[in-house]
Amino acid sequence: MDAQVFVFTMPDLNTYHLKKSPHTQEYVYLFHAFSSTHLQYNERAFNAYDTIFCVGPHHVWEIQKRESLHHLPNKKLLPIGYPRMDAVYQAFQQRSCKHDKEIKKILIAPTWSTASLFENGMESLIEVLAPLNYTVILRPHPEFLKRCPGQASCIN
Repeated sequence: MDAQVFVFTMPDLNTYHLKKSPHTQEYVYLFHAFSSTHLQYNERAFNAYDTIFCVGPHHVWEIQKRESLHHLPNKKLLPIGYPRMDAVYQAFQQRSCKHDKEIKKILIAPTWSTASLFENGMESLIEVLAPLNYTVILRPHPEFLKRCPGQASCIN
């Protein structure tokens, strides 16, 4: 299929099976994660793209640095943010009030494996925190809830 502009969320354009068409004027990459460009992607994952919608300044900096180091053509780098994170932040800002900011809070969000706090000392931690003037929020990992519904402990 030929088009003037293609927008993809798939890295590695022109590297494996998906090749650029001479009939397409511009290829645009849209991130579906906000992680670093060099942590979860192949080294040349974005080389074939003309424009990249960047989640944050880290994407702009990393891509420009790679272009400079490897003498690659400059891409259009557009800072568009990360819509899901932006929505969560806006909802928090609307919900947040002065009273909430005065309350000291501790969030405990352990992993789900057998090395997690649920399996190794959660009770001791709660005992230490209980007399302090904090609101303690416990957020189990979704995988823990899936594997151990309704349980405070679940050794695999």
